[in-house]
Amino acid sequence: MELAAGVEQWEPLEEAGGGISRGSPGDSGHVSQSQSVCSGASVGLLNDEDPACTQSCDDLLRSTAAQLSTYLLPAQQSSEMENLDKNLEDLLVRVDEFVGMLDMIRNDTSQVVNEKVPQIYSKAAEMRKLYQKIDLLEAFVKTVGSNVAQMEEQVTQAETNLGTFPNPLKKIFQNFSSSPLFSPSVSITVEGISKPFPI
Repeated sequence: MELAAGVEQWEPLEEAGGGISRGSPGDSGHVSQSQSVCSGASVGLLNDEDPACTQSCDDLLRSTAAQLSTYLLPAQQSSEMENLDKNLEDLLVRVDEFVGMLDMIRNDTSQVVNEKVPQIYSKAAEMRKLYQKIDLLEAFVKTVGSNVAQMEEQVTQAETNLGTFPNPLKKIFQNFSSSPLFSPSVSITVEGISKPFPI
């Protein structure tokens, strides 16, 4: 290669034996020409509507993508990707279980709202009536208790009054109660005829 005087540019020189031209490391006429040819061929492939050609293009893209992935991802990262895939699968399974549990809770909630709440409301109305009966029963028990207390006071007062009654009069009343005048009549039999005879 030679640098021309006064011109800051690399000029290609052809070798005498093979006629191979060399240019700058970043510029070559043959490379640009091959790229243009390939680009034209790729345009022709894309414009072609042949299914076999389309399938071959898809296979080429897949193989290229696979090779690129193997080049970009080392062997160590493949194991990490497998672990990540397993973790993601486990997470998806747990999410599915959680969604199923939410569906069950939603169904149970709708059943409670539609069926159990009206039953609870009717039972509450029945309990209100029962509470009213219990209140009436409590009032009755209080009334009976007050009456019993008054009766006990009256009995106590009567016992006190009888306790202060004179003892001779008590004996007289006891004699009257034990006298034959207050006893029932006794029947006697005379010659087969029974007649009541007071004793």
